[in-house]
Amino acid sequence: GGAEYYRGMGTSLGVGDVWSICIREGGLMAVGGGEDALVRLMDVSGGSPVPCGVLSGHKDRVTSVCFNPKGTLLASGSFDKSIIVWDLSAPQPALLQTLRGGGGGGPRGG
Repeated sequence: GGAEYYRGMGTSLGVGDVWSICIREGGLMAVGGGEDALVRLMDVSGGSPVPCGVLSGHKDRVTSVCFNPKGTLLASGSFDKSIIVWDLSAPQPALLQTLRGGGGGGPRGG
């Protein structure tokens, strides 16, 4: 069921496996999961995803994406042990802050 849907969706978006999707009010969708460490932004207000931006800053696969309630910020998490906060309020999205985690404490942290 669902796993095949996301796998197929990722392939059609050029991502491969999709690990996380978040849609904000107004139809902007963020997709994370490709081995290229990118966050892809899609406009889904018309029903079908239309690429409208790519966010680059992670060093490994993006595993989580989430908008703040106002939709002006996007947080993305990665296997590179970082969370990046993106400012989407300007015409061009910009990296606002990078938070780095250390080893230990989690299942992959060792």
